[in-house]
Amino acid sequence: MKKSILLLLSALMLQQAHAQDMLSTYIENNTSFTNAYMYGHINKLVAKNYYLKEKDDVPGNYHLTYRPNTKVKQQVVESLTTRMKIPEARQAFMQYDFDATFNTITKGYDLKNNDAGDIMTAYQVLSWIAANQYVGLPDKAAVAVVRKKTAAALAALPAVNHDVVARAKMSEEMKILIVILQSRRIESQKKHQEQNFATQVNAEYLNRYGQDLQKLKLDSRGIHP
Repeated sequence: MKKSILLLLSALMLQQAHAQDMLSTYIENNTSFTNAYMYGHINKLVAKNYYLKEKDDVPGNYHLTYRPNTKVKQQVVESLTTRMKIPEARQAFMQYDFDATFNTITKGYDLKNNDAGDIMTAYQVLSWIAANQYVGLPDKAAVAVVRKKTAAALAALPAVNHDVVARAKMSEEMKILIVILQSRRIESQKKHQEQNFATQVNAEYLNRYGQDLQKLKLDSRGIHP
C-alpha cells in the first residue's frame, strides 16, 4: 500500500494538470487521509465558533492576510502527514501547488489564497455546494456576505487575529482540505455517486462544526438557516 501511495504521489508532482484525479484516487485508497483532517489547526482555532448564527449586521470587512512561506507549509504538511501516518508523502505534498488549484476553484470570486477569511469562506461555500448537490455557480454577492461574516467571526478569535503564525497554519491546512474536497467531488460526479458524496460531506461537516448544511440556505444573507 505504501509503495503504491508513493508512486501515486510521485506522479502527482510530475503531472500537476491531472492532480485532482490523482488526489481522488489517493484519498479513495487511504481512509486515514479523510480521518486525518478531523483534527489539527482548524478545529483547534475555529471549531464551532466561526459561524455567526444570528447576527446579520457585522462590522467592517476584516482582512486576515498572512505571508505564505515554506517553513509554515512544511509544518502543516508534517502535521497532516503524521496524522495520516504516511510521513514518506511529505515531499510530494511540499511540491504540490495548492495555491494554483485554490485559485482555479475560486476563480471569479475575489477570494485570495493568503487571507484566512477568504480561505475559510471558500471551504464553507464549497462544502455547502457539495452537501446540497448545487448545480451552477453561487451568487457572488451571497459569497461576499459569507466572507464578511466569516472574517468577522475569525477576527474575534485572538489566536487568529493576533497570531499571524497560527493564522497561516490554519489557512494553509484549510487550502489542502479545499483541494481534497473538490477532488472528491469531481470523483463522485464521474462515478455518478453525487448523492452518497453529499450525504458524506454533510455528515462530516455536522460532526466537525455542528452545522447541518442541508438545512442551510446560501443567499443574500450568506449561509443561514
